[in-house]
Amino acid sequence: IGLDPGIDHCSAISLLSSLHARQQRVSSFTSFCGGLPAPEHVQQQQGQGQQQGQGQGEIPLKYKFSWSPRGVLSAALNGAKFKLGGSVHEIEGKDVLKEGFPELPVSEVLKLEGIANRDSLPYAETYALGDINEIRSLVRGTIRYPGFSRLMHAFKSIGLLETETKIVRLHSWTDFARSAVEAKLGVPVQNDTASILSALRLLTPIDPELLDALAYLGIIPQPISTANSSSPAASPPPPPPVPLPRSLPPHAPIDLFASVLAYQLRYLPGERDLVILHHEIVTTSAHGAPHSEEEEPEEHVHSASLTVYGNERASAMARCVGLPLAFAVRAVLEGAVVARGVCGPGAEKAVWGRVLDGLEGVGMGMRESVRVVKGGGVVEKSLLKARMTLVAAAAARLQ
Repeated sequence: IGLDPGIDHCSAISLLSSLHARQQRVSSFTSFCGGLPAPEHVQQQQGQGQQQGQGQGEIPLKYKFSWSPRGVLSAALNGAKFKLGGSVHEIEGKDVLKEGFPELPVSEVLKLEGIANRDSLPYAETYALGDINEIRSLVRGTIRYPGFSRLMHAFKSIGLLETETKIVRLHSWTDFARSAVEAKLGVPVQNDTASILSALRLLTPIDPELLDALAYLGIIPQPISTANSSSPAASPPPPPPVPLPRSLPPHAPIDLFASVLAYQLRYLPGERDLVILHHEIVTTSAHGAPHSEEEEPEEHVHSASLTVYGNERASAMARCVGLPLAFAVRAVLEGAVVARGVCGPGAEKAVWGRVLDGLEGVGMGMRESVRVVKGGGVVEKSLLKARMTLVAAAAARLQ
């Protein structure tokens, strides 16, 4: 129990319990959660990727790590399965980043994107939503700032997320990208600008964003980025790189890349993070008024959201992970929990209810709203539009 999984389950089960008690039938369930840097900290600090008098660039991925990046990188390799608009969609791991949701309307002030999480369909049973065949949409996903998926997919394409290939020798971190590309292609790549760029082009389209990111992370020779990008983010030296391991047995690129990201995209003193969680549940009355086949029925869109910023005492992620655990443990110690063994937070109200009450007491309660619409929820429609655009583009390429 923590944030995800944890608060997400507790809040979803609480809202769904209320809806079921009112004889509401779920048509659509979407849930997205993510930890991000606060918006003001996605900009590079002076001296990190810019010269005096030049405009600020954004840090690669618009993301920072407060824990090992290995989990985030591994998630980029997983496939996804979900239901949208009555159709089941399945995405292979190699495509999940390029088939995300570029516009995710879960915040009133921030532009965000979404990435589908693994297999969402079993949550029809977990949340007692009913027969999956009767549910129009069921999607769970991760929240990121726009551009994360595109750049992470480029990193994956050039071999930085490989788990099977091995890098045996690495003289410096500036040689890392070349070595990863070499391992992925299976042929030698010379350590000069023309050879490295030529090898990169075999794997992915080259654009300034990718070169700037590789330069910022300190994993390509600096002249490559300055010769091929007009962006000020590529010009100055990057921050001092993390020291190479004292001994370097064969390492998978993904593990070395995790070490780089943990250092170069770490939170600096005084920087704060942000957690966003958003559920959208679309329902109709189980005994609603009849309507014609041509007429869209009225639906109720129930939203529950949580936005937490880090403060001087603790990060948002630490609070969202640690406090639910503390509230749940206290409920167990006080004898309020009847369930025994390994249970999820939805096992009984004594768990999820105490967690939500505790969060409310410390100013971290879910904010709920409801509105009447026709044609589905805002999030559901946005996801469906993105998916249909991808499907149409794929069909056009086959013609």
